[in-house]
Amino acid sequence: MTQIAATGPDSDWGSMLQIFFVALTSSEKSIYIETPYFIPDEGSIMSLKTAALSGLDVKIILQGVPDHKITYWASLSYVEELLASGVRIYRYQKGILHAKILILDGEIGVVGSTNFDIRSFSLDFEISAFIYNCKFAQRLEQDFYQDLADSEEIILAEYKRRPLSNRIKESSARLFSPLL
Repeated sequence: MTQIAATGPDSDWGSMLQIFFVALTSSEKSIYIETPYFIPDEGSIMSLKTAALSGLDVKIILQGVPDHKITYWASLSYVEELLASGVRIYRYQKGILHAKILILDGEIGVVGSTNFDIRSFSLDFEISAFIYNCKFAQRLEQDFYQDLADSEEIILAEYKRRPLSNRIKESSARLFSPLL
């Protein structure tokens, strides 16, 4: 079964954010996210942290080669608190990352134009297909794991030792998160 979900600034409901939130909080085994722009709202952060702390396998692949620097730095500003809760985060190294994928429990695959960011959830017109098919989800997982092989994992202890200049860039960019 396939469910098409669309959202945009003409909707008062923020339906894509609501659907993603329900998907994240309903997962029982794993949550895999691949997105070039990662600027989550507080509810999404809480659901990812809670999932990881509950023992779910939560992995996120972000850009390693940024195409928009301010968005890249804003994305990195969320990394430390997620790593501290057990979320595993990777930076894709093989070029510009453009995939927008969500895989839940190896059973549901989501593909579309929706980035995991505030802008996609509330300001842009987006469309995503939620495909409830184990074979499809497992195929997406294969591709996800290939991208993991082409990525560098961010390790919490190392990340905490990042230069002060990076922390300043992250904090400054995060101020603009609602606009990115």
